[in-house]
Amino acid sequence: KTQLSNKLAVAVAAELKNRKIPAAIFDRGQYPYLGRIREFVQTLRTEGITI
Repeated sequence: KTQLSNKLAVAVAAELKNRKIPAAIFDRGQYPYLGRIREFVQTLRTEGITI
């Protein structure tokens, strides 16, 4: 599931870059980034998207 999350994050980051969107808001409210969500966010950051 983590690998799928990473693949999805790479695809999302590529689309954001294609549309020239340098940042995204990823609101988890009061909940921390855990597991797949943490990996997703970290991959977006690695791809150059500001969260």
